[in-house]
Amino acid sequence: MESIEQRVKKIVAEQLGVAEAEIKA
Repeated sequence: MESIEQRVKKIVAEQLGVAEAEIKA
């Protein structure tokens, strides 16, 4: 079972990835 911290970090990483993709596009 993932801890809340791990889940938050995963979500943040995904959001940053999307932001980077949009900036580079």
